[in-house]
Amino acid sequence: MNPPLLYDDYDCVSIKNQPLNSSFGRNDKSADTNSQTDFINFAKPTPGKPNIAQGLPIALTCDRTDDIIYANADSELKITVRAIDVAGETAPASSNIIVITSDSEGTKFSEDGINYYSKLEATLRYGLKRVYIKDSVAGTKIINIKDKFDARLNYNLKFVVSSAYSVQINEIMYCPPADIVKNPLDLQWIELYNNSSARKDISGCKIKCGSKTYTFAQNTLIEGYSFIVVTARLVKSSSREEAAFADVYGNKDGVWHSSDSAWTSKDGFTALDAGDFRISTGGGRIAFTTNDDIELSVVEYSSSQGGKANGMTLEKSVQSSYSIGDYEVDRYNFYQSVKQYGTPGQTNSKNQNASGALFLEHSPVAEAVVNQPLTIYARVSGADIIEIGYRNSRVAGIYTYLPMKKIDNTSVYRTVIPAISVALDGLDYYIRAIDFNKEAKYSPAEGADSPHHVTVIDNAPKIRLTTPVQSAAPAESFFVDVNIENAPNISNLSFELYYNATYLTVEDLDPVRPGTQIAPGSLFSDYYCEINEVSQSEGKITFKIVDQTGSGGPAGQAARIKFKSVSNYGETYPEFVNLNFKNVIVSSSADVNVFDDKVKIGDKATSVVGIKGGTVGGENQARLIIPPGAVKTDTAFSIKKLIKSEIPPTNIIDNTNGIHSTDVAYDFQPYGFKFQKPVVIEIPYTTADLAASGLDGSKDLKIYFYNTAHLAYEKIGGILSSNKISAKVNDLSLYMLVNDQSKAEFDLTNIFVSPNPFSPNGNGWNDSAFINYTTTVDSNITIKIFDVRGVPVRRLLNGESVSGGNNKAEWDGRDDFGRIVKTGVYVYQLKSMSPARSTKTYQGTIVVSKNLKD
Repeated sequence: MNPPLLYDDYDCVSIKNQPLNSSFGRNDKSADTNSQTDFINFAKPTPGKPNIAQGLPIALTCDRTDDIIYANADSELKITVRAIDVAGETAPASSNIIVITSDSEGTKFSEDGINYYSKLEATLRYGLKRVYIKDSVAGTKIINIKDKFDARLNYNLKFVVSSAYSVQINEIMYCPPADIVKNPLDLQWIELYNNSSARKDISGCKIKCGSKTYTFAQNTLIEGYSFIVVTARLVKSSSREEAAFADVYGNKDGVWHSSDSAWTSKDGFTALDAGDFRISTGGGRIAFTTNDDIELSVVEYSSSQGGKANGMTLEKSVQSSYSIGDYEVDRYNFYQSVKQYGTPGQTNSKNQNASGALFLEHSPVAEAVVNQPLTIYARVSGADIIEIGYRNSRVAGIYTYLPMKKIDNTSVYRTVIPAISVALDGLDYYIRAIDFNKEAKYSPAEGADSPHHVTVIDNAPKIRLTTPVQSAAPAESFFVDVNIENAPNISNLSFELYYNATYLTVEDLDPVRPGTQIAPGSLFSDYYCEINEVSQSEGKITFKIVDQTGSGGPAGQAARIKFKSVSNYGETYPEFVNLNFKNVIVSSSADVNVFDDKVKIGDKATSVVGIKGGTVGGENQARLIIPPGAVKTDTAFSIKKLIKSEIPPTNIIDNTNGIHSTDVAYDFQPYGFKFQKPVVIEIPYTTADLAASGLDGSKDLKIYFYNTAHLAYEKIGGILSSNKISAKVNDLSLYMLVNDQSKAEFDLTNIFVSPNPFSPNGNGWNDSAFINYTTTVDSNITIKIFDVRGVPVRRLLNGESVSGGNNKAEWDGRDDFGRIVKTGVYVYQLKSMSPARSTKTYQGTIVVSKNLKD
């Protein structure tokens, strides 16, 4: 008995398909409608947290720690806004529209780094959005990021803008070679440069890389237009060490003179020991900050820029420019040094500060994502006009031109090719820089005549339908597979599929559960179906599967659907029935490329079969089963059930004693097509078919074919099973079911071998021989091959049941061990046994030759 007043019938929910260690709760955003839809399954329970499924957003944040960001005045800063789910991970299902504003009118925002606005609306993609920020006025600002429609998603970020500071990171030795010191990390160093005439006090300032921090001591000064170096090991701590910074870069007296009167004449610049401070050897982010962590100079670097364990450094090419902590920009400002071991305390080996000549450098973009904007960077100096020309690779022709815009405080220019122009055809582009004298530089050097080429890929998941059936006849059952591509680590998949219920129904593939259900695909192993429902009245399939391991993919069968066409399409019907997806979600993301499909319906079942073999026709239908090797090239086959008026006259056989035709006839096309080896035809029948022909049973049903040369029906025979008759044939014709009670005499006739001789050498010419024979009744056939000494070589058939009529068996020239036999004469023995166990035996010869074609 239920406790009173605890709940009523309207609050009850039906918990079904509940997997182990999951929960069932009210949808956080749903109103109370007193219905099952108020509640959903949660793969991972969220006690004490909002009832929002993992993958959906519950908060906004960004990729910077402590909710604070830093930039120099007029220097752009790039952040990534992130929607997070209940697990604290990025919410990939989020495509929310966010609104970004600031309490300072001077703060500007941009999606592309080209066009800046004081208020920005942007759409998250996979729960992420890159945003550029800058402000020309120093001070602390508050940036607000919120969801346009959901007030609960609201995030504040502190933005600290500092005046442009003349001390900047100038050169780094991040991965020293291993041939100088035992531990290469001991020779790491970072150089700062004061790009002004005024002395700067950097006491308390810091250098940060990852979790490591170095703090400058009190009274640390850097003179105007001079350098200071921080190194991992300034001098050797014992005589057993091979070398330290002072031994490589100093006057090699083992002492570094930075603080006495001799330093200017001996070692020449200030260098400081950093203790245990280290920087990443593979790439990372180095920041020079104030004592209260305001970032003054930031460099993002990668080993792809050079300087990794080859004795070279990464150095600024223009010492007066700023690094802004964006790798796409900094890689054009920091280059591998020309001089071995770099130039600490000296002008950089690649410094171009004094040069006003026209200069253009660009690292080509090799790959882009379809329908996504493509950002192009280049370092340019001495130019009046900088622009990019781009075009569709396949169309070619005329270029579209865009200006490139200079990034503040750098020598790097940028532009964005719009998403609509980034198509799967590929993209060609080139950059040109023109100075006041109309001199031009190009990248590539050939300019428009030989542009850079970008391969455009589609990395979004794809969902599509496949079916072996090209055309569905009435009352034909067939399978349609739901396939996923380009979707690694699938955690969940859901979709709705709509079909026309006037012409198609869905058959149940799960007899255990109530209702009609489709089948989960082979892509998933450890899973549960949260939703698996078919509404025949709506023509709608609703399916959601959760992969417990989250490791499904990247491609394969996600689900299988068994359709059946209706028994009567009516007098008029469409050529195709559409199958349309809606609300497709892959791994909680709606960013999926959806490919709808359609099924052709008509009076024929049609399929294309190639050398690997295949089947034409569906369940409960006439079928053509083609084994591998029976056809050499892809061929379209069709099967059409004939109405009575389409069947050739049957009066000749109907007047024969004991033979009576039925109205069950099928036309197999292409008519007269000859196969390389026997194929199987299956002709179905129903009790209604038998009753219409006045028959009480099916035990005497046989298959006849229509011989167009003689305008007559001839017997094939067949094997009866499960409301169908099957028989092996060598070519296609019109086939009909006939009730045959005639008593044919048992005989074995028309025996011959073709080709004879044959040459099994694999050259595609007479590689097999066929033993042809005719049996007057259904028989069991045994065929053996012997050499001239009587030694058994190959058993082709061993008591195999064949239908009465014309038959053949293939010998490919191999013995029972798969080896090609020697050339010569061989004997074949053909033995036939009737149902009454009478036998007939025939022997003949086959000649194996070397090469008949030559």
